[in-house]
Amino acid sequence: MSKIFDPATEFAFKPASFVPFKDRELCEKLRKISGTDLEKHTRADQHPEFNIKVMMNPHPVLIATLFARIKEASEKGKKITLILGNPEPDTYIPLAQLINYFKVDCKNVHLFAMDE
Repeated sequence: MSKIFDPATEFAFKPASFVPFKDRELCEKLRKISGTDLEKHTRADQHPEFNIKVMMNPHPVLIATLFARIKEASEKGKKITLILGNPEPDTYIPLAQLINYFKVDCKNVHLFAMDE
């Protein structure tokens, strides 16, 4: 089970040479924002309907969202393009099982698996 460390644990990250933003002080400040504080609206310019939720296990929500979008595209005969992280077996295996179980046609799914 994942654990959110509040406050953040020490992390000696140094951006790669190709990363254009290297303000270490600002990165450290942002990294130390706690999960609890991330969920709070503190600025007046934030959209009132925009909500942030820090989840311990986002996989069920992601699986359900991806499945619903793929199934809807299949039912409407529309193309859907997804750019997803790689690897994500905790998400993709159950998603594939749902697609197979419900016999969702994926001929219009265009999937790109990205990795940092």
